[in-house]
Amino acid sequence: MFNRPHQPRDLFTEGYNSLQRSVLIFGAALITLAVLIFLYPALLGILFATLILMVGAMALIGGYRLYRFKKHIEKVEKEEEPFAATIKTEGPHYRHRSFTMIVR
Repeated sequence: MFNRPHQPRDLFTEGYNSLQRSVLIFGAALITLAVLIFLYPALLGILFATLILMVGAMALIGGYRLYRFKKHIEKVEKEEEPFAATIKTEGPHYRHRSFTMIVR
């Protein structure tokens, strides 16, 4: 009854075309990066330093999140009363469900 222009006509063809485009773009990006490294050898050092910086930043962020999680668990263990949580389900007719979790 209604035309759905966003629905693919053939799932296999759409997926294959998307995969082909992404592989071509990835290959072009790698060739461009290789040419830039040949032209500017210092670029390799900059890329390696950037990689180390990103991994270090991710490690710091992960460590901080683990620290906050540990503090949260310690706070929950010290509380004598259970805490309540509210969950909203998705959909047009969502319901508020409240339940109590007892952690010991």
